[in-house]
Amino acid sequence: MESAAKGQAESDLPFHFECQRCGHCCRVGHGRVWVEEADLAAMAEHLSMSPEAFRRLHLVAADGAFSLREEADGRCCMLQGDRHCRIYPVRPPQCRSFPFWPSLLADSEALSRAAEYCPGIQLLPTREAWLAADRQEAVWRAQGPPLDQPQRCPGVPADFQLSAMELDALFSRLDPDLQHASCPFRSDDRCLAGIRRPDACRSGEPSQRLAMRRKRQDFAQQMVYPWAYAPMMELARRRWPAWQRAEAEPLRAAARSRLEDSPTAPKENRPQSQNRDRP
Repeated sequence: MESAAKGQAESDLPFHFECQRCGHCCRVGHGRVWVEEADLAAMAEHLSMSPEAFRRLHLVAADGAFSLREEADGRCCMLQGDRHCRIYPVRPPQCRSFPFWPSLLADSEALSRAAEYCPGIQLLPTREAWLAADRQEAVWRAQGPPLDQPQRCPGVPADFQLSAMELDALFSRLDPDLQHASCPFRSDDRCLAGIRRPDACRSGEPSQRLAMRRKRQDFAQQMVYPWAYAPMMELARRRWPAWQRAEAEPLRAAARSRLEDSPTAPKENRPQSQNRDRP
């Protein structure tokens, strides 16, 4: 599995990429995967065939060059099943360099569209967007139903969903336990998230939680805050490496300064398990 991190110096949006070998980029939409003559021999040898046979069976001529053939549904001809690339060790440079293409790094909208189908791309908020979201979350909590905290974990299903905005608020203050079966912020039957626990853990009608989700989505669009909504453990396992690689970004420092220096920041009862809490 390959991983890399890029910051705002290369892209308008800070992001982290770690290939999930999901195969989405090999079967979403239509396009060209260009193959250079210098790379042809290695691909052919990997499939135990001659370069001439590989060119005849798997390449098409387009715009004066060669591209890997597509199936009728847009799948790459090298994709076997849903996620196995038949030439992965010797795949074309275009595949190896995704998503660090100049066209994506220079266009935040294009990068955001790529992140919609590629779970390996985790877009991070800018410091300004994160601070705005943190302040807004405090307002929403003050307007919501009262919460006793700390409280016993309600035992939410392993596949319950939350937004990246809710998860980021926790990541900036707590280290997740990604080995837990259902919740990375649960210790035995105790909730370590406290007042910042996700909407799915709170009391209230489903319609109220849906309304909050729409508010967050509208806010994310307004603040250009990367939007994601997925099962908690799935999103946590994808997004936490991005936060770990974001040490160069001031997100954690912003979280600490907001907790320590802001007189208007909401007070939190610290969980008993201090070793997982951010300083």
